[in-house]
Amino acid sequence: MIYDDGRNADTTYVAGVRSESLITDVGDAYAWATVQHIYDASGTQTAQTTTYDDGRVLETAFAGGARATATMSDLANTYAWASYIATYDGDGIRISRSTAYDDGRETLNTYVDEVLASSFTADVADEFVWDTIDKSYDATGVQTEQTNTYDDGRVLQTLYAEGVRSTATMTDVADAFAWDNYVDTFDDKGDLATRLMPFDDGREVFPDYLASR
Repeated sequence: MIYDDGRNADTTYVAGVRSESLITDVGDAYAWATVQHIYDASGTQTAQTTTYDDGRVLETAFAGGARATATMSDLANTYAWASYIATYDGDGIRISRSTAYDDGRETLNTYVDEVLASSFTADVADEFVWDTIDKSYDATGVQTEQTNTYDDGRVLQTLYAEGVRSTATMTDVADAFAWDNYVDTFDDKGDLATRLMPFDDGREVFPDYLASR
């Protein structure tokens, strides 16, 4: 089939059942160059590969006619990421997405009803001063918690109230500093209000940042 907008569609059949179709954007009217569909013996789609003009390639797998996984690869190295893989439930609703970035970070996001539920990032290439960042979100996608683990052994746990940070606790797990931990509290705008800082020698410092403003 040759379309008025410049697309060409070549479809092959086996025993009268569609087995493959290849759509080519001959007229360069779209952001993609080719779209290939693969079908099983019953004519149900099992795979799709889309090649984009900017060098990206999207490979989608289907189960029972519903999208199961989708892998996007940045073959031309146009973007800040190398690839990402999304997974879907039996109804084709996204449940996770794993992204590999050019700078060595890897992030795994999970979703509930297409709403972001958690995000875990690892510094696989050891390019940053932190090792992992773990975030949690409520049913509406508003952040509730974040835990940063640093290369020097510190762990920072931050709690949020309606998306605004309320408390942050930094712990010297590796005992690399002169203090054991410190706890920050924040006002309703997320600005630092107080800090409680116990030192290894028994001293405690409790500055009031609100009072100094």
